[in-house]
Amino acid sequence: MAMEAINLQSVHPPVPVLKTLLLQDSHSIASNLQSLLSANTQYQFDITPCTSPERAIEHSELCIFDLLIVDHAALQATDSAFLNSIQSSQSFTAPPVIYIVPDRFSCKTARPEAAICTDFLCRSLMNSQSLARSIRNIVCKHRLLSSNIQRSLELERVNAELKNKNREIRDFYQTVSHEVKTPLAAAREFIAIVRDGIPGPLCDEQVKLLDYALTSCDQIATHFNDLVDIARLDAGRVLLRKKCIPVESVVARTLASCAEAAKSSQIKINTDITGARPLFTADGDRITQVLSNLLSNAIKYSPAHSSIDLTVQDGEKNELIFSVADSGCGIPYPAQQRIFDRLYQYTDSDHQFNGAGLGLGLSIARELVLLHQGTIEVESSFGQGSHFSFTIPHPTETPESDQRNRSARNQNEQKNTAC
Repeated sequence: MAMEAINLQSVHPPVPVLKTLLLQDSHSIASNLQSLLSANTQYQFDITPCTSPERAIEHSELCIFDLLIVDHAALQATDSAFLNSIQSSQSFTAPPVIYIVPDRFSCKTARPEAAICTDFLCRSLMNSQSLARSIRNIVCKHRLLSSNIQRSLELERVNAELKNKNREIRDFYQTVSHEVKTPLAAAREFIAIVRDGIPGPLCDEQVKLLDYALTSCDQIATHFNDLVDIARLDAGRVLLRKKCIPVESVVARTLASCAEAAKSSQIKINTDITGARPLFTADGDRITQVLSNLLSNAIKYSPAHSSIDLTVQDGEKNELIFSVADSGCGIPYPAQQRIFDRLYQYTDSDHQFNGAGLGLGLSIARELVLLHQGTIEVESSFGQGSHFSFTIPHPTETPESDQRNRSARNQNEQKNTAC
């Protein structure tokens, strides 16, 4: 049976060709180098010989080279000046360089800064094996480094594109929010007027439907406010207006914002601020926003006729600790690792509030706490409720602030005594 002829060229991959710029000061050295290169079996060489740095620079302006072999004796300028000229006409990085040097030669003083891959071979010790080994090493190293540089440039380009897209999304959030919030507020006002019976009497079913409409308007407004807050936080445009404020006022505002939800679910909210100093320094509106978010979540995920504990107390590290503890469905440990992530929502198949909201509230709360140099965390067991807490650091008290706190404590004690 006749054997088919095997095409050896199709079996073995083609030998890569290196475009090589050869700078030497004599034709005898050039002939010797070309003879040594011809013995190399790993590469083929497309050699461009020249006898002066000026001619080498001229050739580099016409062609991209993969390798430079330079007889150091042929250089009239400094190494760095020569390679800088070569690099300016090549791609983003200078090609690898092999220097043929005399036996007594200091590589440290001659190492060119412009080349990322350089090797030195003594003229008397150079042979086909040493030259092949040097070429293999610096070409491989150069390709790896060039690949890393190209990937870094690509990552920088992609990162710039992502930043531009992120900026466009933030601008879109703000534009849509401002364009929608005004007509939404007007629509809610008109619905409220009709709901109050000002144009005329309503039946119970109409009142019920209008209450749903008002709730939907409030929910949409909340979503838009969350989107604007996220956009502003990303852009670093949220500025805290810190001042000395009473703890009691923050708690009172939080309870007022969640009173209707707690009443409809028949949930009792227990508060305890006796362990906290009366005054602290923070942005009261933002702290109320964080605390209201935690309390409203606790109300949503707590069973009817249950209770929620809201406490504020001084910590051991000159900080104020706000806590909200409920007896709701709880959060399993894997979900606790993501509960503060943007757009993440823990789902419980047995709970009626699944899918409510955009999953931004806790993420915004975390960012606002971090802006105050505080921390926020959760402790929870599935089926046994959740305990959210965050800390707000105290600045070191001055005699004036200490006096204000003492006066506030005395006023609270007098109120308690009068009661």
